[in-house]
Amino acid sequence: MNNNSHILLSVHVILEHQDKVLMLHRHATGYRDGNWCLPSGRIETHEFPLQAAIREAKEEVGVTIAPKFLHMIAVKSTEDYANGIPWNQIGFFFYANQWDGELINAEPHKHDKMEFFDIKNLPNNSLPVTKKGIELYLNKENYGEMEYLHKNLTK
Repeated sequence: MNNNSHILLSVHVILEHQDKVLMLHRHATGYRDGNWCLPSGRIETHEFPLQAAIREAKEEVGVTIAPKFLHMIAVKSTEDYANGIPWNQIGFFFYANQWDGELINAEPHKHDKMEFFDIKNLPNNSLPVTKKGIELYLNKENYGEMEYLHKNLTK
């Protein structure tokens, strides 16, 4: 067993409207800036994945999603390296096509743009984890694995 690796639990929320998916453009975060991603974030201590997905949707795009409208669709395991440290990200992907409130960029200090894209034609500069989660959703697969090709990834 390798005690030098780290595990990160995250949630990713697919908000779909008329075959388009809402994405955020990362800016000034220090991690993969310039890429498009889903509303997402880490699961906090003493928080369940569903709670985290509801919280992240509210924090990042200003909407409230009732638990009955938020469906977990896939789990993805990613092996990566950051600053020479191996880590494994377990991501829970949720889907919703109903929510309350107006969609806004609620974290402009982290995202400089918010836009809907054709769910089958994502921007080339979408985060690999975002592409993988949407691919799992479109293929009706509930589990996927991936590893980043660049082992010396720092951003």
